[in-house]
Amino acid sequence: MKHFGIFCVVSVFICTFPNYSIAALVPGHIIITDGTARAVIDVNPVTGTQTMISSGGLFQHPAGIAIASDGSLVVTDRDAHAVFRVNPNGGAQTVITSGGLLADPANVAIAANGDLVVADTDAFGGPGGVIRINPITGVQTPVSQGGNFVVAFGLAISSTGQYYVGDRGPQAVGSDGLIIRVNPSTGAQSVVASGGLLWNPDHLVVTLSGDILEADHDAPDGSGSVIRINPNTGLQFVVSSHGFFSGGPTGIALEGDGNILVSDANAFDGNGGIIRVNPITGVQSVVSSGGFFINPSELVVVPEPGEGAIIVVAVTAFLKRRHRLQKFG
Repeated sequence: MKHFGIFCVVSVFICTFPNYSIAALVPGHIIITDGTARAVIDVNPVTGTQTMISSGGLFQHPAGIAIASDGSLVVTDRDAHAVFRVNPNGGAQTVITSGGLLADPANVAIAANGDLVVADTDAFGGPGGVIRINPITGVQTPVSQGGNFVVAFGLAISSTGQYYVGDRGPQAVGSDGLIIRVNPSTGAQSVVASGGLLWNPDHLVVTLSGDILEADHDAPDGSGSVIRINPNTGLQFVVSSHGFFSGGPTGIALEGDGNILVSDANAFDGNGGIIRVNPITGVQSVVSSGGFFINPSELVVVPEPGEGAIIVVAVTAFLKRRHRLQKFG
């Protein structure tokens, strides 16, 4: 089998991965950040058992998360204005980059060439934008800003390399969110979908078919939903709503069998947890709750090393209420 050093993150790709040089990650396990607990946590997808990977230290409000090809974890921190690398074998934290263009780095994805791609809600003077980061040197380069962005934070990369950004829009009453396509080379923006079911499109992931899945913490009536969006027509469909959702879906990812994982910071009497959603029926089941969770945020599924694998990373690093006063994730 031919092995390629490719990161396939925050969208769904079939890829081949080199064998991890860091052996702590277990294929199929869920890795999730918790901003309030200042932690990164491993979750067994079958038993729901939680194991602490890293906490405290440099973390102030860990948010977005991705897995590098060597098995290390890339974590954005909203309050530290930084991107960290975490060794899952022992939890050691190191700084990849900090400051500069980073004001509130919400989400991180990894491009096919290994560059880190970050959505920052407050960069460029407030409307936010997309920033590219060299994973070795930490050098930051602006990709896209202004234009349709109002509060840019959800981020996903398609199999064709296009960036998709979830933006909560002017945050007026009702559905005013947007999904924006960004050309990674030119930064040019085009609106894929707006309004409708998009109340607070915080978290995105792209499926094998190219559809966009979005975890919306307000739609349709404050409880939160998973929305499917056709990237060509902009048509929106509800995959699942209500049930265990409690107004706080804060991350979304896909498992290898196609099931959807959603983290909800408000579910289970406010303790938060991870919910599995059947992509066809919308039926929900509990994966894990309580334990180390205080405000569970973004999540990623560990792929199989050295094999064709599907890897998906949840795409946003936080929720903000309409007036952007309260942080989630």
